[in-house]
Amino acid sequence: MEEKCIISFRSSLQDQPISSLLLEPRSLLVFEGEAYNSYLHSIDACVEETTCGRNCFNLESSANGERGMEGEESVIIRREKERISLTIRFVPPTKKEEEEERKKE
Repeated sequence: MEEKCIISFRSSLQDQPISSLLLEPRSLLVFEGEAYNSYLHSIDACVEETTCGRNCFNLESSANGERGMEGEESVIIRREKERISLTIRFVPPTKKEEEEERKKE
């Protein structure tokens, strides 16, 4: 909760991230559609990371950092405190679950 981190989206575990977001402390990220259905998302297990070369599309020009590759803003994040991430998903019932519910009725 107290630390920034980067969440990345990729097509498969072997692929490099297609896009990333810088998550600020106490932030909320809601995604759906193609981002939810077609891409894997992850937060790297590391102590230090940078947005440089990560296609991190929510950096503002006021972010603390230096210019990164190809003129993009670069932020170095050092995680020294714990971060708690909470995930809530809507999972529609499967056909098997629907059949079991009908049998109970």
